[in-house]
Amino acid sequence: MIQEVINNIVRHAKASEINFQIIKTEKDLTIMLEDNGIGFEVLKLKESNGIGIRNIYSRIENLNGTVLIDSAIGRGTIFTLIVPLN
Repeated sequence: MIQEVINNIVRHAKASEINFQIIKTEKDLTIMLEDNGIGFEVLKLKESNGIGIRNIYSRIENLNGTVLIDSAIGRGTIFTLIVPLN
């Protein structure tokens, strides 16, 4: 999943920087990837036929996790992947 997010950043975001953070608590593992790229409209992403994003959602769902995407044109993107630890 992390590799797919990084591939998407490299391929589409035109970013010069990627910040990566991992936070582990007793309840879950949170992975955040933030870029300073061109950003995009998140609502249009759901209409996309892109296999990469669908794979990310599918894999996280198989782990009972959550995908959060925060982006806006001209502002970059933050991908947050949350996986519960059972």
